[in-house]
Amino acid sequence: MKLNKMAIRSLLIVAVGFIVFAGISSLMMWKSFSNNRQGSGRKILADAVILKVKRTGLVVKNRTELKLLLEVYPHNNEPFKIWVKETVYSPDVYLYVQGAKLKVVYNSESPQKIYLASAPVQK
Repeated sequence: MKLNKMAIRSLLIVAVGFIVFAGISSLMMWKSFSNNRQGSGRKILADAVILKVKRTGLVVKNRTELKLLLEVYPHNNEPFKIWVKETVYSPDVYLYVQGAKLKVVYNSESPQKIYLASAPVQK
């Protein structure tokens, strides 16, 4: 009987440790994601055009991950090209086609920190 109580206590300790570890890891990943997404520079709204669309193969809860090659047209700077991964509602995947225009927001200090600000609009 003593062995069973010790085994139960050990399992309980391992389970609590796992839950704490998972919670801390999730919090750290969320903070890292939000910092990478926003950054510390000025946020700039710009026009962009989709040059290429690739499906990554990841689909979760009716959302599909796409990899988009965008050409971004900042108002006072030279255009630049950048690959962006975006998770979109699966029925809207057809909107993300070559030549579609959209708005993006990027960080003035590091333009690779970019995210979509609007859904694509066909030419």
